[in-house]
Amino acid sequence: MATYLLTKPKTGFRIYGFLLFWLLSLTGITTGFAQTTAPEGYAPTVVSDKDDYAPGETAHITGSGWTADQQVHVEFKEEPDYPDYHVYDVAVREDGTWQIDYAIEQRHLGVKFTVTAVGQQTAWKAVTVFTDGAVTITPATGGEAISADNVEGSYISLTGPIMQESTKGDIKAGSIILNAPTGFIFDITGTPPSVKVTGDKTSTKNINNTPSGNSIPVTVTTTTLTININPASNGGDPNTLTWQNIRVRPTSGSPLASGNITKTGTSVYTALNSATNYGTLTEIPGALHHFALATVANPQVSGQAFNVSITAQDQFNNTATSFNGTATLSSTVGSISPTNSPAFNAGKLPNSPVTILGTGNGRITATSDGKTGSSNAFDVNTLPSSLTVGTASGVYGGTTTLIATLKSGAAGISGKSITFSLNGGSPVGSATTNSSGVATLSNVSIAGINASNTSYSSAISASFSGDDYYAESNGTGSLTVGKANQTITITTPAPASAIYGSSFNVTATASSGLPITYSSSGTLSNSGAAYTMGSGVGTGVVKYNQAGDNNFNAAPEVSTSVAALKADATISITGFSGVYDGMAHTGDGTAKGVNNANLTSSLTIGPSFVNYPGGTVNWFFAGGDNYNDTSGTVLVDISKAPLNINWEALTAITYGTTLSGKLNAIAKFNGTEVTGTYLYKQGTITVTPATILNAQPKPYNLSVEFTPSNSNYTFTSGTNSIVVQKANQIISWSDPDPIVYGTALSAVQLNATAAGTLSYTPDLGTILDGGQHSLSVSAAETSNYNASSASVTLTVAPAEATVIAIGGTFTYDGHEHAGSGSATGIGSPADELPVTLHYTGTPMAKR
Repeated sequence: MATYLLTKPKTGFRIYGFLLFWLLSLTGITTGFAQTTAPEGYAPTVVSDKDDYAPGETAHITGSGWTADQQVHVEFKEEPDYPDYHVYDVAVREDGTWQIDYAIEQRHLGVKFTVTAVGQQTAWKAVTVFTDGAVTITPATGGEAISADNVEGSYISLTGPIMQESTKGDIKAGSIILNAPTGFIFDITGTPPSVKVTGDKTSTKNINNTPSGNSIPVTVTTTTLTININPASNGGDPNTLTWQNIRVRPTSGSPLASGNITKTGTSVYTALNSATNYGTLTEIPGALHHFALATVANPQVSGQAFNVSITAQDQFNNTATSFNGTATLSSTVGSISPTNSPAFNAGKLPNSPVTILGTGNGRITATSDGKTGSSNAFDVNTLPSSLTVGTASGVYGGTTTLIATLKSGAAGISGKSITFSLNGGSPVGSATTNSSGVATLSNVSIAGINASNTSYSSAISASFSGDDYYAESNGTGSLTVGKANQTITITTPAPASAIYGSSFNVTATASSGLPITYSSSGTLSNSGAAYTMGSGVGTGVVKYNQAGDNNFNAAPEVSTSVAALKADATISITGFSGVYDGMAHTGDGTAKGVNNANLTSSLTIGPSFVNYPGGTVNWFFAGGDNYNDTSGTVLVDISKAPLNINWEALTAITYGTTLSGKLNAIAKFNGTEVTGTYLYKQGTITVTPATILNAQPKPYNLSVEFTPSNSNYTFTSGTNSIVVQKANQIISWSDPDPIVYGTALSAVQLNATAAGTLSYTPDLGTILDGGQHSLSVSAAETSNYNASSASVTLTVAPAEATVIAIGGTFTYDGHEHAGSGSATGIGSPADELPVTLHYTGTPMAKR
């Protein structure tokens, strides 16, 4: 027997089921089923009892050969994917079989099922596939609106229908007959219909073994289209049958036909995934053929609107619903309005108002693009009229409104012209009656008719000349004329305010044309229309009056107020701009009033300034009652005074002389020395009295910058020049100590000092003979010193010679014997000096 478990969500099953399975495996805990390895050759299966099912059927899923498993986990996966698929855990019978009975639902149409069975002890997996097949019908299109005008005329081509299998063999073998609905026939002429087969690339797997893309012939009658299926599709891809070249038309124009193409025959479907409609055919009215007008009541009255109803019809008298245009309207009597109808709505124009002007017997005709239709004949008659004139009133020189009422019986007549006259004269105008028959002529001038305490009877005449529809009529009425009111219009108004002492003119007119009387009060005085403001405070009044006469009432007085304003005095204030001079400076000015009155005494100016940079001076004018107080400022601009630098020309100095006594510039203002700081420079180098400048041929340019300690003076500068001459060079050299002959001259003797380069005579290294010698030295010229020379005396003492005296001891031999000797100096080689031997003592014997 089959075992069913509750359906589990796909994701939840995967997380829980497999984790639990592996957890039990790892921990060694079992629930009565121990996992084993599938024995060799173990190959259990899972199959369905059919390849395809219809909704409402039950798929029997059977497992066989599962002898090594005690329980099998089964999943039903759907394609297209369904969020929650069915999952079962089913026990295996002793013979290794199990079964699940799976109900096929309506929603499963077109679904492919993959059934996967996994042994929970061996993990062996087996798979089978089945489908819920069905045929989807796509109805033919193109027949939804077939005009009745196609009766006995052209055929309308349809697209389809299409029969589409979900799985192979959904369309069973047998005949398929498409039946035309009542009122329509199929075309049996021209290119015959056919059915294109689309399916598997292997033709033997398709319906009638037809290669995919090829067609099956159709047997055609006026009411049926027939094909025969043999064999059905088998294996491979499902087939689609597309009907082609079907043409239809209606058989009668009335009544209009409609219905669906239906299917009969011996071929059946596995299931139907759509309605059984193979195409809807609907006959609609044809194009406009003529108009039909509803009966017009007799008689009608000229000028009065009445309704007409018009229907556009096709050739079969169906309402031509496709007609939404307008029709031209005409009448055989008088003139009709409007001449163009409103737009029809789906071929109908109900209760459309028209008006005929004219009398007689006639018909109304509607026309559009040559298609016409006329109404029944009817009479149009005229009506009598009467005219009543109302009483009018007005004032002298003014206007009045004339009113007359035109009626036919008790009903007012609208749209008629009524002509009015006054006092039997020419017409003063005309007016058209309204919907109540009342004609109103406004703004009719009664100028020239004097005011009177009594009315003018029958002064108003009114007439209606009549027309084709209403009879002529006349009437009279009375007119009352009273005194006219008059008004004063200011043409040149007074200003809202006026300044003390100012004047202005006004002008005004009366609507009567009578002259104006001018007057004043308050702070204003006037002479006629000329006014003068006499104060700076308060209010003046300008008054206008007109007293009236026989035809005019007195005009209401008109007055305007003028506020008095203080005048602005003419004030002229000047400041000061100049160089510091030690004097006090402030502003200066005048104030003048109306008629050049001197108001300077009311002007206050201050303060004053002596020092740089000056400042702002305030001024105030006290205006009193007639003038505005005014204040302001002017500027006292005191600039720094320039200084003079006195610096006498400098005499030349020699190198080594300081600038003391030369940096003696003096800054003065108006001859008086000013205190401050002096900064002397030679070029960009600051010099002081202790500075010694090098000698040079050109004069040095000296400058001085003076910064005054008082801010009233400007920073100033001056220049001067000085010549620095070369000094005479002093050579320091004392007589050297005596030396012994043979001593060469060295820095011990040649030790003069001077600024310039020294040249000695004789030079270093010279050996002088004994005696006194004059030594001289020359000091070369430098950038700061002239060339110079000096001399000293050197004593050279004789040197000690080396003397060798050789005596001897002799034996008397009768000969003379003498001593010998030599003397050498210090030269190199040594000087050989002459030796003179002298004997001293007593000769002991003659030698």
